[in-house]
Amino acid sequence: MTLSEGIQEIVKQLPKLQPLKLLEKTVWPAVVIVSVLLMHRPLINILSRAQSISITIRGVGARTEIKLPVSAAEETLESMYREMRILVDQVPVEQRRLIIEALQSGAEGTVKVSDIYPGFCRESDEHKHLRGLRNAQLIRPVRHGQFWPNSTLEIKPFGKLMLKYQGEYIFYGKTRFLGW
Repeated sequence: MTLSEGIQEIVKQLPKLQPLKLLEKTVWPAVVIVSVLLMHRPLINILSRAQSISITIRGVGARTEIKLPVSAAEETLESMYREMRILVDQVPVEQRRLIIEALQSGAEGTVKVSDIYPGFCRESDEHKHLRGLRNAQLIRPVRHGQFWPNSTLEIKPFGKLMLKYQGEYIFYGKTRFLGW
């Protein structure tokens, strides 16, 4: 029964109802209407917050707040995941595992390229593997942008997130990945 049908039914029964019964039948719609009128602004605020997300990004000496609709945030994250996966797929699984495990096993900021690849030289396959993981935003040389035998490596903040949430895929590739 709709609200208008309920009100029509009450009006039809008015002559038959006793005053207490009349009050009993009319109070709940009045309470609902008054509540909606009084609470509509807070309800709209709650619903609008549920449809958007606010992200605070802390940078070097600055903070930026970004407010996005949930759909835009999902689209952005999904796009970043896809891009990371496309780039990660260009590096053979065994090389991904070798590099990431070496970085995770050593103290942060102590693992050098030569620790992973003792005979490392630029433009080799090993160099291409390191570049691929850097392009996927997983790793980087600490002090400069190029890979040299004595370059110290680190896992980037984005790489740490990807390893946390997509580690199975990064370590084992498509064959063991069960969902997206």
